Amino acid sequence: MKRTLLLAIVVPSIAFASTISDFTSQVRWMSRTGQLLYGGPCHATFGTTGVAPTKPLAYTLSCPGYTEARIYIWTQTDLATVGDLPARVTQKQRRSISLLTAEGETLTFTIDPNAE
Repeated sequence: MKRTLLLAIVVPSIAFASTISDFTSQVRWMSRTGQLLYGGPCHATFGTTGVAPTKPLAYTLSCPGYTEARIYIWTQTDLATVGDLPARVTQKQRRSISLLTAEGETLTFTIDPNAE
């Protein structure tokens, strides 16, 4: 009982900083041979995994007919993961990001809800 009461007192004082936004992202996914695997709109979410600069940015892409893709990008190194695949950022623009996966596929997606 004491443990439960203590948790009830301590937990409200802990602050978590995170950002989450939902938007439609224009996605272009290319195979290593240059074949278009998917091109079109996907539901996207963006969130932070913490306030430290070493924490990655988190994106989730939900595209019709495909498994949800969870993408983590470490901004200090431009290393990334797409699901369980290692990747790296090859192009970072104001409104979009391009990633190259370890399998040679390229994933480009808009990160600005107002981008077309």
